[in-house]
Amino acid sequence: MKTLMLRIFRIRYSCLASTALVLSFISATSVAESTYPTTCAIAQYELLSAYHELSNSPKDKKLKQNVSTIKKTLSECIQSIGGRLNTDIANNLKAANAGMNSELDFNLNAIEKTGAGQGQSVSNMVNHALETTRILGKQKSGLNSSAISIRMLAVQAAYLKNRYLERIYSLGGEANRETSAEPSIEKIVVDFSENLDVLRKDQSLIAKPEIKNKLNGVYVRFNFLRKSILNYNNTAVPFVVAHHSSLIIKSLLEIAEAAEINM
Repeated sequence: MKTLMLRIFRIRYSCLASTALVLSFISATSVAESTYPTTCAIAQYELLSAYHELSNSPKDKKLKQNVSTIKKTLSECIQSIGGRLNTDIANNLKAANAGMNSELDFNLNAIEKTGAGQGQSVSNMVNHALETTRILGKQKSGLNSSAISIRMLAVQAAYLKNRYLERIYSLGGEANRETSAEPSIEKIVVDFSENLDVLRKDQSLIAKPEIKNKLNGVYVRFNFLRKSILNYNNTAVPFVVAHHSSLIIKSLLEIAEAAEINM
């Protein structure tokens, strides 16, 4: 039992380290205005994922700090991109972020007092995230079509990670909203696989050995992960899914940057 708990501890904090890598990469690359839509979209799903992890271990100080750090990153990103959009779009984006923060604070307070968040509030957080994604999805997120597609795939990976963790940790969330408005986990997995296959056949990408190898690395890692994701009704492995999903997101962002440097 002691060995098992030590292993879980190591996996948990390797997940935190992977999330930190994604956020540090986002911070380093967000100087380019074209990456802001992706930066903000990923940050909001990382925030939701961090919340779900905290809801499972409400006394964990490192997880609390992780939520606080990502919340700050997201708010700064929304503020930065707002200055590049027309007033109406910027205001809608800020409103969605304010709604996310309000619901998050409500649930963090509930966790502090009772040890558990509320399903309806989790649902509201997700709805604000979906609205933010809708708005950001209409903004240009790269200097060429391949880089844009890669960054969209990184957002999809972050969304899939969040959906899985919500399913495992926040069972009341999906019950409080119209889930038919969202694709199932199974559908997201299929869509991700198909979109990744398209990129792996993109001649402008695979002509460059470094990019081809990194895309193949994402393919291998996701194929390893997909069985665990799809088996959520039978076996829960949130630490494994969170860890490898974060590495996939980081790799895709690196590939997108390489695709623009080498264009």
